[in-house]
Amino acid sequence: MAAESQFRCDVSGPEALAALRNAPLPAGLSGSAPTKSFHRDIYLDSNDRTLQARSVSCRVRIQADDRRILTLFIGGDPSLPVERYEAQVSALDPRQALLEDSEPARRLRGLIDPAQLKPRIELEVERWTRTGSSGWFVKTPRLAFVYDACTVRHSGLTRTFEEVQVRRIGAGGPRLEAVAAAMERDHGLRPMVLPRHQRAAGQVEIMAAESATRKIGAAVSVVLLALDAGDVGFLPHEGGYALPVARGSGEEAARHLLRTVIGSSVGTLSLLATLPPTEDRDGLEVWVARRIRGDGDGLTWLPSAEAIARIGTPDIRTPETLAALAVATRASLLAAPAPVPFERMAPPVEARRCSFAA
Repeated sequence: MAAESQFRCDVSGPEALAALRNAPLPAGLSGSAPTKSFHRDIYLDSNDRTLQARSVSCRVRIQADDRRILTLFIGGDPSLPVERYEAQVSALDPRQALLEDSEPARRLRGLIDPAQLKPRIELEVERWTRTGSSGWFVKTPRLAFVYDACTVRHSGLTRTFEEVQVRRIGAGGPRLEAVAAAMERDHGLRPMVLPRHQRAAGQVEIMAAESATRKIGAAVSVVLLALDAGDVGFLPHEGGYALPVARGSGEEAARHLLRTVIGSSVGTLSLLATLPPTEDRDGLEVWVARRIRGDGDGLTWLPSAEAIARIGTPDIRTPETLAALAVATRASLLAAPAPVPFERMAPPVEARRCSFAA
């Protein structure tokens, strides 16, 4: 068990962090050149934040050489050092690391059933480290200055923040209080009370709320899957094919798209699926159109087996088309391709007239 003796300060952006790590160290310390490293920190907790409520944090650190270190921090009184228990673990899954026979895992199992824990926060950290030395004849390392650029990811969103930590690594002066006072005087930095994982947890909550708001207000598009005796109607798109897509929602939007494409809105429409938005497309309503009335001059018709064979090739690659065809395939609306390798794109099938009755 090690007692933490350190403090942390917030830094206002990457430029300020770069300037700080190259500045002279405070309190007369001789500074080493900064060394750079990378790691990921995964913090685990229960759904009801049991560890956070007990002023405990459980972290699995994955270093650049793929070593994994489990650390348990215990401490609630700001006036006392935080207790730290640490051990290298072998499990790839952070939750499995909690079941190994290490001191932090054993102490954690005395606090909570590990089965209740799951990864709650993941931090990517780009780190620069300097040592601060002092002494009359032999310069002895006293303190470590750690400059971190942190990235939090959640629901496809990212947030960044920067911090500097000062840690005691050797006996002797200067005192941490004197270093903190010098950093406040020279750089306007003040020690933070909030632990890093709680700061990151606040960022995660903000990103979760933003992600939910985006989904609620996200744009929705209709995609039209026109079917005719086993063929699928496509529009030309960048040398290949794409299903007709337009912003909107509901049957009226689908009929408007049908009218725009073939000149008539008459046909049998049915909603096949509603798909949530992803990073590369809006939310989708997949509408199946049958018994279309019109000349169909705007569509190129491909046999469904051929369309499936071209999925993911340069011929068919738009996100909306891929999503709609995947849904239609799962619903058995499209015939499976023959087990023959598809070597070369055939010439486009000539657009033909639709002669279905309403």
